[in-house]
Amino acid sequence: MKVYISGMISDSLDYQARFNKAEQLIREAGEIPINPAKYGSPSDQTWAYYMKEGIKELLTCDAIYMLNGWGDSRGATLERHIATQLNMPVFAEVNKDFERSILND
Repeated sequence: MKVYISGMISDSLDYQARFNKAEQLIREAGEIPINPAKYGSPSDQTWAYYMKEGIKELLTCDAIYMLNGWGDSRGATLERHIATQLNMPVFAEVNKDFERSILND
């Protein structure tokens, strides 16, 4: 299963670490992570550019994994809306115990 990682990137200093941690978690669960934080620095292109690229990737995925704080992100909110409208499973980062089992339910 391909799992798209969604969360705040703009205005976040530690986004790469958070996205990379989720990528590792998903990979360890035996799934295929799609990490949009690897597209480049938010200052390299416009927000709209990154959203278009991210949505293209999201549409190739089977599920979405929402990082903590996603509700404060305009982009992550949009990605979650698209995923729910397409009936994709939505997983959420909650705590360590939940993270270990989240993709194995």
